[in-house]
Amino acid sequence: MRKYLFLMGLMLAPLGLAAQQDTAAPELAIGIPATGTLDAETLAENYIFRGSEGDTITITATTTSEELSLILFIAAPGGAIVAQDADLSTPAEAFITSFDLPENGTYLVTIMRGNGAAGEESGDYTLVLSGTLTPPPPETTTQLPPTAGITAQNVTLTEGGIEISLAWSAAVNMDIEVRDPVGGSVFSGNSPSPSGGSLAADVNQVCDEATSDAPTETISWPVGSVPAGSYEIIIYYTDVCQLGGPQQFSLTASVNGDDAQVIGGTLNPGQQYLANVTIESGSQWALNNGGVNAGLDIGQLLQLIGEAEPLEGNTASGTINRNRPGYDYTFEGTAGSAITLTMDATSGSLDTYLILLGPNGNEIARNDDRDDVTTNSTITTQLGQDGTYTIVATRFGQAIGGTEGDFTLTFEQGEATTAQVTPAPTAAGTPENIVTSVITPTASADGLPAGSIEVQLTWNTAADLQLLVRDPSGEAIYDDNLTSVSGGFLSEDGNARCEGESNPLSYIYWPAPLLPRNTFEVEVWYQNDCDDITPVTFTLTINVQGEEIFNQTQAIILNARYMTTFTIDNAGEATVGETGFFDMTDANSINFFPLLAEAEPMEYEDVISDQITLTEKVKVYSFEGISGDRIRISMVRTGGTLDTAVYLISPDNIPVAFNDDIVNANTGERDTNSLIAEYTLEQSGTFYILATHYGLQYGGTTGTFNLSLFPLSVAQ
Repeated sequence: MRKYLFLMGLMLAPLGLAAQQDTAAPELAIGIPATGTLDAETLAENYIFRGSEGDTITITATTTSEELSLILFIAAPGGAIVAQDADLSTPAEAFITSFDLPENGTYLVTIMRGNGAAGEESGDYTLVLSGTLTPPPPETTTQLPPTAGITAQNVTLTEGGIEISLAWSAAVNMDIEVRDPVGGSVFSGNSPSPSGGSLAADVNQVCDEATSDAPTETISWPVGSVPAGSYEIIIYYTDVCQLGGPQQFSLTASVNGDDAQVIGGTLNPGQQYLANVTIESGSQWALNNGGVNAGLDIGQLLQLIGEAEPLEGNTASGTINRNRPGYDYTFEGTAGSAITLTMDATSGSLDTYLILLGPNGNEIARNDDRDDVTTNSTITTQLGQDGTYTIVATRFGQAIGGTEGDFTLTFEQGEATTAQVTPAPTAAGTPENIVTSVITPTASADGLPAGSIEVQLTWNTAADLQLLVRDPSGEAIYDDNLTSVSGGFLSEDGNARCEGESNPLSYIYWPAPLLPRNTFEVEVWYQNDCDDITPVTFTLTINVQGEEIFNQTQAIILNARYMTTFTIDNAGEATVGETGFFDMTDANSINFFPLLAEAEPMEYEDVISDQITLTEKVKVYSFEGISGDRIRISMVRTGGTLDTAVYLISPDNIPVAFNDDIVNANTGERDTNSLIAEYTLEQSGTFYILATHYGLQYGGTTGTFNLSLFPLSVAQ
């Protein structure tokens, strides 16, 4: 989702209109003008022509009306926009010149009013196709796909327009955005929209001038013709303005003069809240609550979508709307092969979102926006193992999102060679089930196999130091788990189980060209001195694509843990995060006291959905407790790689209870969710809950969670 996109409404709107008229669109002939009229009732008209790959054509649209502006689009046989003139600087004309057709088949030409549904401008136009067209071979002729139900039908409002208002009660900056059914958007800096929506005022934009006297922002459409369908509403908590803390808001909507409908909610700084207004063709409407856009819940989404279908061929298509938030497809992947997934909206307002899951259901990659100028999605990555992968094609906000429309999905998988990557044998044994890579790695200067990612730990004694790397899917590689599905593995494990090697070395790497994107977490743990009491100093180095991004030498004491993170972006560039020692039993190392003033209030039996990110690693909540109350606090990951941790802080700001992992008392198995199973409050007052992740300020796991507070018994 991109908030600041203006032309997307213009780019996507004609496809929605085209869906109503594809089968009846007249065919253009070379050199023969086509004429028509655009006005408030006829926003766009469609034509077709048939050609072959490599044909070069020019389309010219002109009008004699001084008020009417023109926009042109060409859609390929599969429905994707391949050429356009959306430049309004020459309003009386539009040109697409010397365009080479990319494939055989039937193309759709859409001519549209430049201001969309807004205004009363009208006029006649002339459309001329020139160039050379070669009829496509009969066996490759592609008919225009029928619409799957998302159209850009308009509805006429006679008693009142559309009015959507956001109100709150503090001198902070909150913002509202509304995305209309044809892809237009209204927000601060982008008003009015092509469909006629406008923002009345951006209040509290300047913190020094912010007011707490009922700040309100309103987006409205006037009486008249408006697009029918889903209007997605996004509420942003943009700036705390030195005030901070969670804020309650009310969202009010009214359509066609009807009685207003209202919903309320609470946002923390930086969060988004989703809702939508749906308007049917008969002027029936409803305000539908969504909720805090707390991140991706794969389990819930897959349950709503249903059983996955095998991807047949390299393409698929479907419709995403309030009844179906997404589709899932499976394919057989080969380790080492490079794949590209592309999801493009072809009608309506759809803001696409792609997710790739590995054979064991773990998340491999996700993408919301392909780049800064589109809300379509692309994933390009390398597969780490053979198996059945799942593609999830959904939308921004997933189940609670409000954008709707048709989409096309394309899939490409390159071939991988069968060169087996075999690491050097270690005392712990050679790892089994090593992934196949597209190359055989060569040895580096120090005899270690080379990799696109190399993490090396050396130290000076016979002690046992554990090196652990957690990859972007959340899987950890260390002495008890030698490989990961992303293709990395442990090649050397110095002094594991006190083997007493001299010059010990541990080494974890991903053979080139495997290069998983997103955040890696690297941990060094001094777990056993092995009867060698010599002071330990270690050196940790990290190389990414041959470039050293991290090199630190540190003294370390027994049982201490040291952590850093690094993040690899889509361009392959690596950035190192915060680095240092941490103690999960010591909440004071978080420096939580300044955060207490922004704590979100909660009560017994509340369940709060929230998220941990790399920029917000700790969330703080408060509740009123009475001495003698017995309580239970749980923090459960609902999405992402999050390894949770939870702390209870007394009214005196003293940590009194803590849990990192839930350990099964019978089996000893660990669950990375967190539970303070029972605690009796020893005083009355305001208590605080810190929800965070493993590694505290240095940790790298992120994702969504549910935090619950339940009374086991309440003091009388």
